[in-house]
Amino acid sequence: MTDKIAIPPHETGAVRVFALPDADTAQRLKNATEMGQAAVLAKALGAEGIDSEFVDVFLRADLAPLSLSAYLAEGLGVAPEALGPERSRLDALDFAIIVLSRAVAGRSKALNPPFNLIATLHEDRTPVRFEPLPDAGTGATPAPSPPAPGSKRAPSALIVGAALIAAAVLVLLLWPRA
Repeated sequence: MTDKIAIPPHETGAVRVFALPDADTAQRLKNATEMGQAAVLAKALGAEGIDSEFVDVFLRADLAPLSLSAYLAEGLGVAPEALGPERSRLDALDFAIIVLSRAVAGRSKALNPPFNLIATLHEDRTPVRFEPLPDAGTGATPAPSPPAPGSKRAPSALIVGAALIAAAVLVLLLWPRA
């Protein structure tokens, strides 16, 4: 059994993995997450106001041959190197409940689950890059950055093109015939 776990306000990127004791508990909690039953999850995790969208229940039988560590890395974006020390403990679990930071929606919470905390991991996030601002004294404005490779065209061009085609069809249909 895990003691109370304090989640600080506005925590982001944390992934907590708890071991579930048996298949019945795992299936009950999996059904609750799929049906958005936040009250069942709140009771199980010992905290009110849990967002079921950010809680997942892992049953090895449902995802075989995918291991829990592979699911965390590929499905939830946990850095593979962060899994290293915990990989064997995680992969030994048949049933687990995974709680993301977003499950508490930026509020300070204390979880008090009757389950053992196996690991607290963090999502692998690309650091934010800021472009330098133009010097206010030069009056120069920076050139717009080119669109990212593979980005889509603005939908306004498609709308204008479709409107022109529709107008041409209407003109042809309504044009008086001699």
